[in-house]
Amino acid sequence: MAQRAGHEQFLKLLEEHKKILFKIANSYCHGPADREDLVQEMVMQLWRSFGRYDARVRFSTWTYRVASTSRSRSTGMRLGDRARRCWTSKRCWR
Repeated sequence: MAQRAGHEQFLKLLEEHKKILFKIANSYCHGPADREDLVQEMVMQLWRSFGRYDARVRFSTWTYRVASTSRSRSTGMRLGDRARRCWTSKRCWR
């Protein structure tokens, strides 16, 4: 029951702050597929980290911090490295 409440709380907070994720993804990737992949990776990292979220910190600040420092599971690169790869990829400019 507590886990379900935590899941519902996470989804509520995520819905309220989802623009942060899209802002980060839009600044790193220009292709819709890459943006969607990046948002999905950030959401997964946020969910994995949610148990360590400290409610004394604004959720928006925590979201930005976790999302911007998350690693891509598929490449093992920091988000900044993925951004550089995405920026130079022809796939991102479609």
